[in-house]
Amino acid sequence: MLGQDTFNVILQEEYLHIIHTIIGKRATQWIKADCFTPVVSLPLVWLISTVLAVHHKHTVKQFDCKNAFVQSTLPGGEVMIIQPPCDCPLSSPNTFWHLKKSLYGLKGTPWHWYQMISKILESPWIGLQWCKNDPCFLVGNSLPDGHPPLYLALYMDDFIYFTPDPMVEQYFESAPKAKLQVEFMGTADCFLGSKFEWSFEKDGHVSCRLSQESYGNKIVDLMGQMHATVNPCMTPY
Repeated sequence: MLGQDTFNVILQEEYLHIIHTIIGKRATQWIKADCFTPVVSLPLVWLISTVLAVHHKHTVKQFDCKNAFVQSTLPGGEVMIIQPPCDCPLSSPNTFWHLKKSLYGLKGTPWHWYQMISKILESPWIGLQWCKNDPCFLVGNSLPDGHPPLYLALYMDDFIYFTPDPMVEQYFESAPKAKLQVEFMGTADCFLGSKFEWSFEKDGHVSCRLSQESYGNKIVDLMGQMHATVNPCMTPY
């Protein structure tokens, strides 16, 4: 089974002969809610960076989770059987694996990851709460009353967050490491194809210029035109 992006470029070869059954049922009827995870919208990303962070004279920061789709445990009602890779030294010929955790390429993997990260972010030691109007935006903190909240948006395994309180930020950056393998990358530079350019004034004010330059560069690169000869006479614009 091959994964492709919107440009029909093969991204990754997955395992073959994936067999999925539900205990007590003869057949599995997949619906979208069982296969996909909600993702944050680009306007909300802009809202966090331009309205919240800049207003409080701070920058937006980002982090990602390593190997996110192989960390969630499969529910007890699902049985996943796959054929191991060819010439696997740990498996005898004509054998199959009964999975305990999810894998890249399985239909329900994104949803399982979303459920897992939701429980972690809502746990008492992190203390975030979901926004009623967006399933990928969370607000809150687990520190005592009097500290301002932390705002977080997630896109699959990529996250951006902001809080005006350094104590809340420091605590949040240490909390997920107990459950996940995460990498904090500091001030946001590129997220969902948007490029962040931060400017710092002498009076403490912060400004942010947003553009989709990185998204445009990705398209040009996928089309193999990154080093093409540029001629201003090619178009009338």
